[in-house]
Amino acid sequence: MKKILVFFTGGTIGSKQSGDTIDVESSTAHIIGLYESYSDKEHVNFTVKQKINLLSENIVPKDWEYIIHELKVAIQENQYDGVIITHGTDTLPYSVAAVSFLFHDTTIPMVFIASNEPVVDHHSDGFINFNAAVDLIVNDPIPRVLFIFQNTRGNIHVFLGTRIQQSLTFQHSFDSFELLIWGEMCNRRLRMYHKPLPGQEEQIHDVQILKPLPKKLDIQPRFDDRILYIQPYPGLSYDMLSFGSKKPKAIIHDMYHSSTSSIRESYSVIDFIKRCQHEGIDVFLTSFEDRAASYTTTHEILKSGAIPVYNMLKETSIVKLMLAYGNGLSAKEVIRFMNEQTIYIEHLHK
Repeated sequence: MKKILVFFTGGTIGSKQSGDTIDVESSTAHIIGLYESYSDKEHVNFTVKQKINLLSENIVPKDWEYIIHELKVAIQENQYDGVIITHGTDTLPYSVAAVSFLFHDTTIPMVFIASNEPVVDHHSDGFINFNAAVDLIVNDPIPRVLFIFQNTRGNIHVFLGTRIQQSLTFQHSFDSFELLIWGEMCNRRLRMYHKPLPGQEEQIHDVQILKPLPKKLDIQPRFDDRILYIQPYPGLSYDMLSFGSKKPKAIIHDMYHSSTSSIRESYSVIDFIKRCQHEGIDVFLTSFEDRAASYTTTHEILKSGAIPVYNMLKETSIVKLMLAYGNGLSAKEVIRFMNEQTIYIEHLHK
């Protein structure tokens, strides 16, 4: 019999609807009861813990630290075969990345799941995702931090914990480009993708897919939230951004998909970068692709001294930068940590 820890954190999957309002509820028994009613419960023994109960839009980095601590305590106290972590969809990519970095050396599956609607709603996919997570732990116990979610077409996709983008607006689905989809649950088994295209799946123990992860690193679950994220758009005037007594420790500035941003007068990110440097604020550039040729705007921005974070999703780069500053790394150490130290398969082209 497999022993599975189910760690509830709240979110839609742990909510109920009253009138036109959805909010977290105190009871976590419903989804377990569904599983025991409709599935083969003889091969699974669940332990349920809930140390936090929030809608995920209210989760902040201090909550990641608490979740990581409580998970470590629970796993040390018992020999679980796997962990299922329920979470709300809004901030899920950030929480999964945080847990992935601190459990990069896990020896058991740690599977995040979520739901598009409260579990009692007949449109909800929460039970489907829960059932798939149990199947993975029972049948294909890969020692990884993962996320399982059914998309709008009925595919139950499996993602690595540092390769998750935010849910698509209006669709409430984590559909993504092929490089990010690690596998799919089919007939209660994990079908892994070498290249995530139909017909190109590989066997589960393929050594090219299951590369050994680095040994345990000396990083603590401390995340500095004095990180400001800025997303460019046409007409963004940086003169509107000023810092008072509470300056950010660092800024992570997103780029357009071509690794570009405006350098036009009155809207120039270069002027903003120089102002930040004068105020002692480090500036990092995310959504930045390392490639042979780039636009002239990109070359000019790089000359300003901003630090590109290469080949990493913005959600993951924000969490990793918070982790770097939370662990008190020096400026040079932060740059190496972001671009040279791969902790949990977060660099997309390595």
